[in-house]
Amino acid sequence: MGSSALFGFRIRWAWVAVVLVAVNLVGLGWIWLISQAMRQDQFIHSVILCGGSCVLVLAWIGLVAPWPRRLRLGIVGAVVGLVVVACGLLRIRGVSGDMVPMVTWRWEPVPDTQLSMQVPVDLAAPAAAEPV
Repeated sequence: MGSSALFGFRIRWAWVAVVLVAVNLVGLGWIWLISQAMRQDQFIHSVILCGGSCVLVLAWIGLVAPWPRRLRLGIVGAVVGLVVVACGLLRIRGVSGDMVPMVTWRWEPVPDTQLSMQVPVDLAAPAAAEPV
């Protein structure tokens, strides 16, 4: 029994990834076109579905893809490295009203510090009189 046989049946492992992607697309279609959920819930469910699908496809590549071991581990390592680099370069500043994250570069100043740098405040100066 070779590496592509499971319980005596030959399985084309490449179809596993195709089925995972197809299920993901069907799920996204249902979430955005058929579901009557609020937009925030649609986005959160989409992130969970796509994240889970990415993890499953990456696990498929790392464990059972019909490619040489060196290629599989190289792909998994490259994806993990890309995620680590993205975490190091990007920052989630907050979320919009639809729960979509606002992503910025880590080296961009925070808006509060930008405001304090633009408007110098002289605390010793007397307050200006307001017009009546």
